[in-house]
Amino acid sequence: SERKRFQRDIEYINRNIAPFYTTFYLRKKSGGTRTIEAPAPELKELQRRLLKRYFYGLPVSRAAHGFVRGRSILTCAWHHCDKQQVIAVDIKDFFPSITLAMLDRLVQQRVPELADHPEFKTQVLQILTSDGVLPQGSPASPTLSNAVFHDADLELMNLARRFHVTYTRYADDLFFSSRSKADIGGILEAVETILAGHGFTVNRKKVRVMRKGNRQVVAGLVVNGKRPRVGRTRLRNLRAAFHLLEREVKASGHASSSVTRLLDRIRGKIAFYSMIDPKKMAPFSAQLDDLTPK
Repeated sequence: SERKRFQRDIEYINRNIAPFYTTFYLRKKSGGTRTIEAPAPELKELQRRLLKRYFYGLPVSRAAHGFVRGRSILTCAWHHCDKQQVIAVDIKDFFPSITLAMLDRLVQQRVPELADHPEFKTQVLQILTSDGVLPQGSPASPTLSNAVFHDADLELMNLARRFHVTYTRYADDLFFSSRSKADIGGILEAVETILAGHGFTVNRKKVRVMRKGNRQVVAGLVVNGKRPRVGRTRLRNLRAAFHLLEREVKASGHASSSVTRLLDRIRGKIAFYSMIDPKKMAPFSAQLDDLTPK
């Protein structure tokens, strides 16, 4: 049966891949580092299959815009355009805060197929976690994080209604906005309480209150006007990708796989940003044409 096949694959991986994960560190813009645990190819493939088989289609809240088909930074930002105040709250260590116990609770409530087979359930959850938490770098972690955070999202949506503000979330970033003056202190206190009740912590250093006269940024897009625009950070990252592409072309020529991969990534970004901000993207499109082999 399918379950037996999965069990066989899990046992094979547990026996054969000594280093399950390659750990590396990315520097954060805000200082400090983010730990990425990249699963070995066989493990990654198995995580994908388990995710597809048992966890696709779990309820995701209306407020969640990251890692949800048909939603994006753009849909997240639209809700906060042209507002008096925008509040951004960052969850500290989002993926590593999601524990085996939280996933177990999710399975008991929403995945009866796994809940009915305790031994198999334990094996599956161990394959999807590393050191008892969701690893940042696994293809399953984003979807699982949305499913685990579903109930917290509902409470935050209720809080938003109570304070007459709008709420959306992109992964570990929560955004609240209002057309008039809102009770910022009250909102932040209530957010901390709700998150603590679900096992999460606010990164207090990264709380931002952005008022109308200043730049208001949601999920990397500027929301001061009637529609979102591409923000400085995203433009800076795009320029950096172009520099890298030029270096790679010089070093290894147009035909190399690293150049092809970079070209694809840049092309995708430009296509997406062009839907948001066509004027700003025109020079980047021209630059891409120059660098694309004819």
